[in-house]
Amino acid sequence: MEAYPKHGYFGVRRLLKYIYSIREDIQALFKLDHKQDVIKLNQWFYLCGLKEHGYLELIDKYTLAYLNQPMVDFWHPENNSTELTLLSPLLFFTWSLDANIQALFNLKTASGREHFLGWFFLKGFII
Repeated sequence: MEAYPKHGYFGVRRLLKYIYSIREDIQALFKLDHKQDVIKLNQWFYLCGLKEHGYLELIDKYTLAYLNQPMVDFWHPENNSTELTLLSPLLFFTWSLDANIQALFNLKTASGREHFLGWFFLKGFII
């Protein structure tokens, strides 16, 4: 595969590249040569794209484990502050997806994270 920017585990994998290749609307939103766009593409892929295309069952247990791995800061995973509640990449993706959610919950504070988790499990997580 071609070398694309990546952030930790999140880059451009085969299934993501295939979906990207058939979706002109997604190509217009995200450019594969920009790291921030690759991360945003992964956000869309894991939160929306897999379900839209009927591929949720293709996520393996290793990917699920990584998507749910607790961390202090998605952008700086080496940060191991004990003052902040740990969040998973999926939670960071959910928070990053909507400017209104970002405005409501400041993830740089313990209180903001606790309120975000409460919102996520009470209102944001819909099966």
